[in-house]
Amino acid sequence: MKGFSDFDFYIPTLCYQSNISDIITGFVAFWGKHYPNRRYKGYQGQERKWNGIELEKILSGDSLVSEIDPNIVQQFDSFLNHCKKNNMQVVMVFSPEYIKATKFTKNKNEVMNIYRSFSKKYDFPFLDYSTDSLCYDTTYFYNAMHLNKIGAELFSSKLAHDIDSLGILKKNF
Repeated sequence: MKGFSDFDFYIPTLCYQSNISDIITGFVAFWGKHYPNRRYKGYQGQERKWNGIELEKILSGDSLVSEIDPNIVQQFDSFLNHCKKNNMQVVMVFSPEYIKATKFTKNKNEVMNIYRSFSKKYDFPFLDYSTDSLCYDTTYFYNAMHLNKIGAELFSSKLAHDIDSLGILKKNF
């Protein structure tokens, strides 16, 4: 677990030391005050506006390189193989990212080719939204890699439509 020290496992609060509000919320919850869950089935839209500061820092450097860990690729291959052998339907999805970050990623084609090769190998659909119209408008993002609430809801609608159009869902009505 890169980025964690031994202390983080014995005193988990330490890994949140840069976010004091999370620490306070955790202690308050421990002592009995519970906050309402604002998520719906795990989803909580982020009503945040575009903040390009982090992107500008990234763009001021040489380029981004996505780390491709051969062990993770092998594990993903094993997972997909297991799904195929057990007749599980898989739909692989590459979510929208802000296009300037995508274009700045040096090995983007290599990463995408991994997904495409697995899609072909196992005959699983691969829905690639890396050049979707959402990717070109900061209105839908709060940073280069994360959609805000507006973008997430538009993307979810597109994704649901595209999965439905694959004809792989069983209709139970």
